[in-house]
Amino acid sequence: MSLGLNLFVGRIQPRASEYTVNAEPEKNFCGNRRRHTRLNAPGTMGLFSNSDMRKYSVREGNAEGGDTGPMATQSERLTVVIAEDDDDAIHLLEAALQAIACEHMVRIVRDGQDALEYLKGEGKYADRKAFPFPDVLLIDLKMPLVSGLEVLGWLSKHPECNVLPTIVFSSSSHPSDIKRAYGLGASAYFVKPIAFEQLKSILRSTFEFWGKCVKPPLPQKCA
Repeated sequence: MSLGLNLFVGRIQPRASEYTVNAEPEKNFCGNRRRHTRLNAPGTMGLFSNSDMRKYSVREGNAEGGDTGPMATQSERLTVVIAEDDDDAIHLLEAALQAIACEHMVRIVRDGQDALEYLKGEGKYADRKAFPFPDVLLIDLKMPLVSGLEVLGWLSKHPECNVLPTIVFSSSSHPSDIKRAYGLGASAYFVKPIAFEQLKSILRSTFEFWGKCVKPPLPQKCA
């Protein structure tokens, strides 16, 4: 079963310190041309997974039709790393970030191995000015190379980093996966939603909650 959504999604055009979104006309389901792109969600499984790493910061007014509401203050602004591996899912995620007028810095990495390299500040993630240590980590469970459960297990063995708020975003609702994730230190567990409104709600509430929480000091990188 697949879910078709008519959404405004532009191609990402890099600029000095942020990305802007430029709409392109595309046919909608009825064949009329409107300023949006049609996205087809892949269904109930694997809404999110592997894509090129992207920096995503949307200021109020950049997202056409985006939700209006209180924006994050500087003290609440988060750096969020999301480890996912499906391009269609990333497009939906980007659309949701636009729709909620997200002002947090969101970095999307390709898989669990990339997530670990980011946390350790290795390779292309060595520059902490360009790739700051996250305040929140969102991970899928079913990823190539290194799974989300393996990332959780690695974090649990590194005391300097195991306090990092880590949220599982998975297509699995199996009780054993949920139990293992929490047992390895997951801060929360979400089953990936089908409905776009539910996705927006999860992102909005997650960012608002962790933006207001008092969090322990975090290192610049995990050893």
